[in-house]
Order: sequence, then C-alpha cells, then structure tokens
Amino acid sequence: MQSTCRLVVLAALALASNATWAADYALSPTGDAVVRLTPQASIGAGTLNTALLPSGWTSATGSGGTMSVTSYNAGFSGATGGGQINALFNLGAAAPAGSYIEWVQVLNTNVPLGGNTSPYLDNAANTAKPFYSLTAANTTPGLPAGQLNFYDFSKRDPALLTSTNPITWSANLYPVVADAANKLTVYNGTSWGWTMKKAMVGNTTGTFTNPAPGTAVVSGVGTSSFSWGSGNPSSLSFAASTFDTSPNTVFKLGTLTFHNGTITSNSGADAVTFNAKLHFDNVPEKDFALSSVFSLLNTPNTNDPVASADQVSIGSWGYTFNVLEGATASVDVMAKLSTGLTPSSAGTQSGAALIGADPFEPSPDYKLTIVGLANPTSGGFVTSVPEAEAWALFSAGLLVLAVRLRPRQTRRARR
Repeated sequence: MQSTCRLVVLAALALASNATWAADYALSPTGDAVVRLTPQASIGAGTLNTALLPSGWTSATGSGGTMSVTSYNAGFSGATGGGQINALFNLGAAAPAGSYIEWVQVLNTNVPLGGNTSPYLDNAANTAKPFYSLTAANTTPGLPAGQLNFYDFSKRDPALLTSTNPITWSANLYPVVADAANKLTVYNGTSWGWTMKKAMVGNTTGTFTNPAPGTAVVSGVGTSSFSWGSGNPSSLSFAASTFDTSPNTVFKLGTLTFHNGTITSNSGADAVTFNAKLHFDNVPEKDFALSSVFSLLNTPNTNDPVASADQVSIGSWGYTFNVLEGATASVDVMAKLSTGLTPSSAGTQSGAALIGADPFEPSPDYKLTIVGLANPTSGGFVTSVPEAEAWALFSAGLLVLAVRLRPRQTRRARR
C-alpha cells in the first residue's frame, strides 16, 4: 500500500520514507525493530524429534495426506511482533475410528517462554500431551472430515533486543493422527519462523550538487567535498557516519567541515544543494534520500574576526555554522529518527494466537529531524534562530525539502 502524508519541518529539516508494505517483513510502529520471515519449507515426517514427546507417547511415520500453507506474514500487533501462519492438513479421508487429527509443533528460539529450553514442544496448555495448545481455539468450523486447520502468531517484545540481538524463532510443524493408545502417526510438515533485529542501525552519505549562481567557480560537484571561489577556495565536506539509535534519540548524522578561504569577488557560490542518504542495515526497504539547500554567506573581511566569519546555514532560519577567516573547522550534524506512531492494542487478539481480524499495524515510515549542530572545533562556532514552520510533501520515497533562502548578499572583494 502506497501512502502520502505531510510533515512539519522541525528545526531545519524533516523527512519521511515511503515503502510498499511487504508481507515478508514488518517494521514496528515506533520504528525500533524489524521482523523478517524465515522462508517456509516442507519437512519430512521422520524429522520429528521424538525425544521431546511426553512419557508414554510413541510415533511412526505416515504416508499420504496433504498439507498446505495458506498464508504466511510478518507483522506487529501493538508493541509485539513476529510471524503469523495459517495452514491446512487434508488426510484425504476421515481419521480411523478412535483416532483424531492434531498438530505437533516443536519450537527453537533464543528467547524461550515458560522456563523452557530449546528445542521444546509448543504444548504449554497440557504438557502431558504433545499437541499444540491452541488447536481447539483456532479450529475453523465446518471443515470436512479428515481436515484440520492450523493458526499461530508467534511474537516477542522488541524491548528484549537490548539483551538479545537478534531474536530468533523457528518451528517445525507436523500434522499427526493420534489414537487411544497414545501413538502418533506423523505426516510431512513445514518449517517456518522469523528473526527480529534492531531497525535504527545503518549509515549515512552526503553529496553536494546544484551550486548557485551559475557563474561561480566550483569543483567537487556531485561528491562529498565541494569548493568554490578563485584564489584560496572555500570548501565544504561531509564525512559520513554510522548510527545505532532508538526512536526520538539524538544521534550524529555526520560531520560537516568548512574551510573559510580568501576568494576573489564574483567567483564564489552563495548556495549549494546537500543530498543526504540514510541506509538501514536491517530494513533497506526504508532507505531514504533528502535534498536541501545550504545557504553560503561569504562575508567581507574586517579587523573583527567574528564579523569576518563565513557561514553555512541549514535552512533559512535554522542552524548556522560560522568559521573564522582562514580557519578550517568541523561540526557534528545532530538528528533524530521517529515514525510519529506509538504502539496500540488495535487488532490484538486475546490469548497467544486466536483467529480474528488482521492483527497487524500498518507499516510506518521514518521521519528524520535535524535537531542542531554540536561539537564545533577550534575556529568555528554555531548560531541558531527559531525557524518558521515549513511543509513538505513526499512521494516514491524521495523527499525534496522546501526551504526559504535568505536574500542573496551583495558580494564584495575579499581582503
């Protein structure tokens, strides 16, 4: 499902990514975790670990019957996420007299529940029997004799990622026919599962394009290092950074280095477009790009070193980095990520896995907000003034930010 929305630009910049909802992965409402499905695969009846069966139960492999997976999705319901599966077994005829069809599911996870140690049977409701606990609750009424459906929505809280990253969960699912003597006839089944990882982990890149005016003497267009002016050129460079953050937590987007050169009149630039890209290691479907105009103010040199400082402004009334005449200084560009959403109970079913309406939250999109410039090195200092609200529309995953530029300064020769 494609979506379009409008975002308030806070401080200097704000942006969002747009991606199609994909059933094989899901992003949590707050954006801090991503779930990916393990490819579902057929498994033979002989792979059942019979050592896990409760005392007094025996098994043999059966032939015939067909099992099909009718749906298999990743998703979040409220604050928890995981995988949801629907399956159907058709024995081809009614079970023999005194026998009945059931499911046996063997779990293997690094975050087991109920004090279990992996691998273990998914039979918490009655550990004296090997059967999946929620078969009766999830049975579809009116199925023909010899058929039984299966439903499970296994999930975990992303908060567990602080101690276990990634979270892994897998299952081997077998249809069985059980008799009064506690003997199982096991049929071919399926394996399924999912992995949960931190989502707000990745790296940034940045390039400079579209310098203005067109008469400016420039180099490095299309790269991460841009210079302008004749003589001793001024320059901007952006050093990419990695990030490992959480929702609404400030992190370093990258480092901006500004050299205040001595350039001749009418040779410099007074604006350049900065193109930032964010890549998410574990959810590349949410990668996004930002284009924003940086204003460049080349001041005339005087005896006042502060007044002679050149400036690069991120937005018209946003944060400004000032560098003294002849100096080279760096500053960290600080940002935070969010989705603007919070977990809710919408669609959550009572119990561990009960059939009902689609329990999944919609797949959210990221917003990035630049919250300031920090840690200027010697020769540089930061100024800022409140910015009026600006609005931006995004489409197809690329946000082009609308910013107001201060009136172009009259250029004077440098001394």
